[in-house]
Amino acid sequence: MDFIKTLKKKTEAKIADIKSDFSNSSTLPKCKPNFDYKSLNISTDIGPHMTEYIYEMDFDLRDFLKKYNLIYPCTESQSNSFVDFQISSLTSMRKLLLDMPVVENVSEATKTKRSKLHSHQPVKELTLEELYYCNDLVLFRFLRTYDYKPEKSLNALLKTLAWRRTRDPMRLKPEVVHPVLYKNLLYRRGFDYYASPIIYFRPINETDATLELHVLGLYYVLERALQTCLISQGNDKVYVIVDLKDWSLSRLPPMELVIETARALVDHYTETIDEILFVDPPPLIDPVYQMVKCVIPASTTKKLVFKSRGPKLFEYLRSRIPPCFLEKSLGGSCEPEMDFQDYWKVEESQFELFQNKIDEWIRENKSKYLKRNSEL
Repeated sequence: MDFIKTLKKKTEAKIADIKSDFSNSSTLPKCKPNFDYKSLNISTDIGPHMTEYIYEMDFDLRDFLKKYNLIYPCTESQSNSFVDFQISSLTSMRKLLLDMPVVENVSEATKTKRSKLHSHQPVKELTLEELYYCNDLVLFRFLRTYDYKPEKSLNALLKTLAWRRTRDPMRLKPEVVHPVLYKNLLYRRGFDYYASPIIYFRPINETDATLELHVLGLYYVLERALQTCLISQGNDKVYVIVDLKDWSLSRLPPMELVIETARALVDHYTETIDEILFVDPPPLIDPVYQMVKCVIPASTTKKLVFKSRGPKLFEYLRSRIPPCFLEKSLGGSCEPEMDFQDYWKVEESQFELFQNKIDEWIRENKSKYLKRNSEL
């Protein structure tokens, strides 16, 4: 297991970087938004549609931050000036970002078999598509992770852009990951009371597709969930339920892949997950958990929750998720099985809609950014 020692050494500096000077919010009560999920008429048989698109809605950053600070409070957020500080940090980070050269295209990055996160260097220029990706929500996530320090946050974001060039998750087509997802392995279903999109993950339903394709399936579903965040409610995170019923450690992927995937979520999907709930973890899973803990920050391990089925779990989940989005096997009223053919038809149409919106934004902003770049 030398690779674990190597990864641990290479990760220690990064973990030190993201230790926050801000107070831990885990002991402060979260405030549920006034979220009327019933008015959205959300089907439980398909993934939620993208109803709030940041580039088309009247997005009020200050209003979003005020609501976010109520859902995820810290001691500093109790101050009236904290939102001003957050906006100032974001403004500084965006200025640094826009000072970089902008190009129309870059040469295609090599698709690596493993993430090899430590090998990614910050990109030196931005593509139009990357500018599209770097909206206020993305910048805010990196600022939260790196203690609202614009330079350090930008450096991490630029490494993420380098990683995304090797994966291109925003353009990952549904038909590519269909061989992984068609058996209800990973799917989106409704929202919790905090307006977080819910992802269900059942490893027992894994297919014969390659392990690498399974990882891409995870990125695909996470990208789609983030696209459907209800940011008007002040939340930009997702909630994940990993149901390990009937699954055993004998089916665990290679440990190197597990760790690299965990690091990808920490480094490149930073601050996107509110909590990952593992239901019915198998015996002897603790050694695996301890190895993963070696290479991810403590702030992330606190988001990993392990519980067994029973009345206490059901009560816990009912306090978090409306019964209509909580499956029966977990104490809710939602049928666990869905017609995946119907689910997939909507998935494909929504994906196409989102891709068209990306292309439209690029067309509308191409001349502005490329002209500005030529004047630098």
